[in-house]
This record gives sequence, structure tokens and C-alpha cells, in this order.
Amino acid sequence: MVNLVIVSHSSRLGEGVGELARQMLMSDSCKIAIAAGIDDPQNPIGTDAVKVMEAIESVADADHVLVMMDMGSALLSAETALE
Repeated sequence: MVNLVIVSHSSRLGEGVGELARQMLMSDSCKIAIAAGIDDPQNPIGTDAVKVMEAIESVADADHVLVMMDMGSALLSAETALE
């Protein structure tokens, strides 16, 4: 089994991708966790390595976890979370 983590700079984009993935799966065989945006109302766009780590840990009961990122620092946040 493979679970998914979606990492995005935008919480709205991350939630939308997660919703689309859930519709495509049409089953509960795959867990999907979202790590998107940052907790700053003035500047909500960005990524947070701690959120990414928590998202990975929340679905780590599978054989594999696939981390999907939108761009740039999302990759850096995911790499930092894995260290």
C-alpha cells in the first residue's frame, strides 16, 4: 500500500489536489495527508518542514509514502522533514 502526502505553498491548492485525489481513488485504501501553506494570516503562502514531517508521520503506516510537491521550497521542506 502507498499513502500520499501533498505539499503545497497554498493551503487552498493543497486541499483541492487532495480532494481530487480522493475522488479519483474512490476508496479508503490510500491515506492522504496535506501539508500546505503556513500559519501566518498576513503571508499564508509558503511551506513548513514541521507540517510536512507531521503529515508524513500521520500516514507512515503504509509500505510506502509518496510525497508530492508543487515547487521550489516545498522540495526543501520535504527533504528537511525526512532528515
